[in-house]
Amino acid sequence: MDSNINSMSNIKQHFFTIKELTAREIKRKYARSYLGIFWSMLHPLLYMVLMSMIFSTMYGKRHNDFALYFLTGYLIWSLFSNATKTSMTALWDNKAFFARFKQPKYLFVFSRIYTAFVNFLFSCIAYIIVTLFFGVKFSPSFFMIFADVFLCMLFIIGLSMILSLKYIDKRDIKYIYTNFLYLLIHLVGLYYPMEILPENVRNFVNLIPVYLYIKTARECILEGVIPDEITIISLVAWSLGVLFLGMIYYKSHEEKILKKL
Repeated sequence: MDSNINSMSNIKQHFFTIKELTAREIKRKYARSYLGIFWSMLHPLLYMVLMSMIFSTMYGKRHNDFALYFLTGYLIWSLFSNATKTSMTALWDNKAFFARFKQPKYLFVFSRIYTAFVNFLFSCIAYIIVTLFFGVKFSPSFFMIFADVFLCMLFIIGLSMILSLKYIDKRDIKYIYTNFLYLLIHLVGLYYPMEILPENVRNFVNLIPVYLYIKTARECILEGVIPDEITIISLVAWSLGVLFLGMIYYKSHEEKILKKL
C-alpha cells in the first residue's frame, strides 16, 4: 500500500516538474515576441493561406478544400517534427542542471514534448475556427482524432527517448535528422493528393507512420469516416512498438551515455 502511495506521489511530482519545465520553455521561446504564444495560432493560418494560393489550382482542388486538406496534415506534421527536433537536444541543453536535479533526467525530454503539444493545442484553436468558417460538418468519426493524436504522442515519446541519447553520443545526428525530415515532408502528402502518385509509391508511403497519423486525421475530420482495420492496427503497432523500443533503449543506455556529459 505504501509503495502504491509513493508511486502516485512520484507521478504527481514528475508531472508538476514537467509543467514547470514546460512553462520555462514557453517563456524562453516567446520572451522577445510581442504576440507571444499567439504565433502558434497565426503561423499555421498564414502558412495555409500561402500554400493554398500556390497549390490549390495546381491539383484541381477548390481553394477551401485544399486549405483544410493542407492544414489538417500540417498540424499533425508540426506536432511530430517540432516535438522530436526540440526533444532531441533536451538532455544536452540542460546538462548544467543535472548535478542538482534529483528527478529522472528524461523529464527534460518530456517537457520539450509537452511544450510542442501545448503549441499544437493553440494551433488547434485556429484550426477549429477555420473548419467552422468553411462549414465542415462534425460527425462521430471526429472523436477518433483524439485517439490518433494520443497514438502519435506515444510514437513521439519513444522516438524522442532514442534521439535524445543519440544526440549526446553523436551530435551529427541533429543534421542527419533535419535532412531526413526535409525528405519526409515531401513524401507524406502535405501539399498534394496521394492519388497523383503511382500505386507502388503509395504503397510505400502507407508504411510511413507519420503519414498514417496524417491520413487518419484527414479521414476522421474531412471525410467523416473511421479508418479501416489495417490502418488502426498499423497505428497501434507503430505507436506501442516505438514507445517500448524507446523505453528499452533509454533504460539500457542512459547511464553509459549520460556519463559523457
